[in-house]
Parts: sequence; C-alpha cells; structure tokens
Amino acid sequence: MNGNTKVFPNATIHISKAEWEVVADPNGPFARNFGPDTAKHVAFVATLKPRVAPFAPGTDLVPGVVKAVDIKGHTPGHSGYVITSGKDSLLYVGDSMHHYIISVQKPEWPMAFDSDQKAGAASRAALLAESEKNDQRIYAVHFPFPGLGKFQNQGDGYVWAAE
Repeated sequence: MNGNTKVFPNATIHISKAEWEVVADPNGPFARNFGPDTAKHVAFVATLKPRVAPFAPGTDLVPGVVKAVDIKGHTPGHSGYVITSGKDSLLYVGDSMHHYIISVQKPEWPMAFDSDQKAGAASRAALLAESEKNDQRIYAVHFPFPGLGKFQNQGDGYVWAAE
C-alpha cells in the first residue's frame, strides 16, 4: 500500500468546525507541519475535504450515544466526547490532559502542547471539578493503560483513581 491509498475511502471524518478551519488554512499553524512545500498541505486538505463533516460543540454525533464536548485550550476547536450506553457514560478527554499526576493535581500549570495555555488550564480545572461532582467515568488516552478511571477530590485538589 502506498501513501496515497485511502484505507477507509467511505469514512466520514467528524471534526469540529473550528479545528477544521485551522487544519484547512494554508497559512495556519497546522500547514507548517508539512514544511515549506505547501503543495503537500493543499493535497492533504483536498483529499480530506469531501469526507469532512464539521460540527459545533454540543452536537450529537450519534444521537443518544456520542456527543461532542468543547474542551478549550489544546487546539482551536478541541473536542472531547461523552459516550453513553443506557445509564452509563464515559467522557473521552482527548488531548486536554497529558499526565495522570501533573494534569490532575496541577491543572493550572501550563502545558507546552496547548495552543492557548490559559484556556487549557481553565478547561482542565473545570473538567476536574465537573467530572468529580458528577462521578463521571473518564477515558484519558495519555494516562497509563488502560486510561480509565475517575477524578476524586483529595484535600484541596484532585487525584486520578484508575480502574
């Protein structure tokens, strides 16, 4: 298989409208990942565009099952997802948190990966408080495998309680 073969040619690419605008901008920060050859970025965007379905925060991507959640800071339009099955739900936090100790116990600390560090810190703090208050199950891809657990209040902050 070469680099031009689409593995899932009929797939729909769900991406927040704000994030897609950044990805598609030929002069934006994402385009710089392709180096000085702007033709590569243009070809990349042209390949994706017919399959892209941009969405707004709060959109039910799969009604009653998957809902997009706006988690500001990492990238413009960064999203998390609440995945529901019956009375149970799981919040996938995406790239909003990168470390199970630092991101949880020191959410105000700046994270180099965030495009807006102030918004990222505020989002982490709000996510911790709201998730702990609602006893929300979390999937955090950057936490130790399998990345499932909950945030628990401890003293004047929070800790990660892995499952």
